[in-house]
Parts: sequence; structure tokens; C-alpha cells
Amino acid sequence: GIDTVACAVRCIDRDEDAYVSRIWGFALVGTGGAQLTRGAGSSDSSPRWSDDGTQLAFLSDRGGGPAQLYLMPRDEAGEARQVGRFEQSVSCPRWHPDGQRLVVAATLRVDPDLRGRRSDRPAAARGPHAPEVAWRLPYKEDGTGYMLAREIHLFSVDTEGGEQRQLTDGPFDVLSHD
Repeated sequence: GIDTVACAVRCIDRDEDAYVSRIWGFALVGTGGAQLTRGAGSSDSSPRWSDDGTQLAFLSDRGGGPAQLYLMPRDEAGEARQVGRFEQSVSCPRWHPDGQRLVVAATLRVDPDLRGRRSDRPAAARGPHAPEVAWRLPYKEDGTGYMLAREIHLFSVDTEGGEQRQLTDGPFDVLSHD
């Protein structure tokens, strides 16, 4: 069973003048906590214990790009390993009941000029000052800006080999799931 709560703790790295976050574990009975993840300059978030409590899934930008999915054994002796590889960031990791897969929400690029259909055209081909045509609602969000060049969909990720399978598709965003 799970006897430790995992959470993300955010702090300031004064030397780098930046925020960082690490996963910490706190015993359900007793006092004190222990830092579970480490690494220079990375932000770790969204921890989720497997149902049997042997593995911890979390998100991290430790690879230098957008947040990706990582797994770490409970015993703290093993290193975290990336599972799957997504072009854009992922969010909302949830364990599948079989314990062999996780489900995540992943951002996909779409071509706003094609009203969300995917294309091989590079994103930069539009130009920085190209007009935005709002073809769906909502089309923009404070703090994010225009959201017409991306969609968020669910993917299943195998914990061993990292194989990814897209579960949802269409001109909409999946913002949460259980």
C-alpha cells in the first residue's frame, strides 16, 4: 500500500534566479519528509504513485525541452527514466488500472490556417505577424494567448517500452481526465 504522500515543492534557486520544483515524500504517519527528485535547473511536478506503490510517475522538464513523463522506483535507489517522447508538453498523468500504462494529456500542433487539421508545414511558415482567424471557441486564453495552433489529446503510454497510442482526436482539447 501507499504510506507516503508525494507532492511538488516549489522554491527559488538564488544562483540561477529561477523557480525550481522537486518531488518530496511525506509519511502519512509520523513526521518529516524526504526529497525524492533532484537535478539542476529542472522543474518536477504532478507526482502519482502506482496503485501498488512501487513506482512514482511525474512530469519534468529535465530533458531541456517541454515537460515529459518520467518514472522512478519507490526505493529511491533507482534513477528516474523518461517514458515516451512527446514533441510538446504533457500533463495530467494517471495510472491505468493494469499498472502497465499511464494516460496523459499531450499537446499536438495543428495548422490554424487549415482549421485544426494537421499538416507537415512548419509552424514558422505562417510568419510572426500572420492574422489569426478564430475558427473555434474558445480561441484564446489569458496568459496563453491564441490557442488555435494546438490541441490537447489523451495518450496511453506503456511503462516498459514507452510506446504511445493516441486515444482522442478532433478539434477540441481534453483538459482533464480520471
